[in-house]
Amino acid sequence: MKKKILSNVLKGLSVVLTLCYPFVIFFALQMGISLHFVALGLCVVFVANFLRSAVVSFSFLICGLLGIGFLYWMDNVLFFKFYPVMMNALFAFAFTISLFGGREPLVFKFAKRMGYDASDILAQYYVRNVTIVWSLFLCINTLVSLFTVFASDAVWVLYNGFISYVIMGCLVIGEYFVRRRIIKNVR
Repeated sequence: MKKKILSNVLKGLSVVLTLCYPFVIFFALQMGISLHFVALGLCVVFVANFLRSAVVSFSFLICGLLGIGFLYWMDNVLFFKFYPVMMNALFAFAFTISLFGGREPLVFKFAKRMGYDASDILAQYYVRNVTIVWSLFLCINTLVSLFTVFASDAVWVLYNGFISYVIMGCLVIGEYFVRRRIIKNVR
């Protein structure tokens, strides 16, 4: 029972720190906290996530720790500000690559995990289009995030810590209502 509670606490902490990452960096800069300390904190969260998750591979752990070690060594805010750019680019790549080579679109995989039957032609067409929309959004979001890296810290944290999440939320809500309308019209 204690292990499950600890796992849930680590999971919650990870989600909060991931969502608040721009604010953590901004706060550290405003308070004069060393970026070395921030990198060590990231390392602790990363290792805790690795220990909690059976899905993450050892090579992923090594790559993550090397990346965090690089941040620690560089001690440059510019590298810390590239995190949202890298995450958006990785997700954009994952969504986009799933559209090619006979693979299942990523949204199709999500739908199956959530228990939806996406086996008919209309559902396959729909999830492919939703995957395209997410790919486009993530590519645009990557470019905007890249622009904010070179803007002021306030612009960077406003976009990457608030505006991009609002846009993502609107996209999720919009897709939900479109999906409900399509399901209603099909029945």
